[in-house]
Amino acid sequence: MTPEQLEQFKKILAEEKSRIEKELSEIGQKNPKIEGNFNVRFPQYGQGKDENAQEVTEFEKNKALEASLEKRLNEIIETLKKIEKDGYGICQNCSSEIEKPRLKAMPTAALCSSCAKKI
Repeated sequence: MTPEQLEQFKKILAEEKSRIEKELSEIGQKNPKIEGNFNVRFPQYGQGKDENAQEVTEFEKNKALEASLEKRLNEIIETLKKIEKDGYGICQNCSSEIEKPRLKAMPTAALCSSCAKKI
């Protein structure tokens, strides 16, 4: 893979990382001690039973969203580390090069198409 291609993937991943971090910061607070970890804020709507029920519902919804976004964020963080260590685009299973079309479709792909089909 050329340095230009690596920079292009790095840029795409960095932009997605920023977008996800922004979305996570809207529902939670970044954990300063653990990269890629956020803590969901509990919403405060009032003291009534209806408000309390709405708070719990909103919190649970945000908790599920947080888990999904954090998973994606951590995949991106790990992929950016691979780029820095010259390990990007190499299948974790068979060590062959991951196909460019696969990386374009899914820049965080850790497996080549053949290995992904087997798993």
